[in-house]
Amino acid sequence: GLTKKQKYVILIFTAFVIGLAIYFSVTYVLNSFQKITYVLDEITLDEYIELNNSTDKVGIYIASSDSEVNQNYEEILVEVMKNRTTKMKYLDLTKVNEEGRIITFMNANDFTKDSYTEPMILIFEDGKIKDSLVGSTDKNSLITFLDSNRMD
Repeated sequence: GLTKKQKYVILIFTAFVIGLAIYFSVTYVLNSFQKITYVLDEITLDEYIELNNSTDKVGIYIASSDSEVNQNYEEILVEVMKNRTTKMKYLDLTKVNEEGRIITFMNANDFTKDSYTEPMILIFEDGKIKDSLVGSTDKNSLITFLDSNRMD
């Protein structure tokens, strides 16, 4: 068997590894949360409906938070947006679905009336959709889209 000293070393090492795992998990969760709230400004469906009629220029990221594809895309979006002064609005379709209001969302404008693809970014200006980026795209396409719409 193992000596007392060997058991003690294994115990200390295990505790250290578990401690590190907890530390990194907590740090990761806090960073993810922080990233999203500082770069993406989450809005409700009602706020989204109001933005459809806004004369201001606004970018809205629309996606379901429970989708892995969207989570990967969101990481790219956050990375690109964190160096820009413009804050992107974020409508979480998971919450809209939970509220049973997906039809209300679809009817909010002509763009989504018949169907929609997520994730998508809509640029509203003067009360209409000026531009859109539908589906997951790579970082460069996203940057080009945002630059062409002067979302800096």
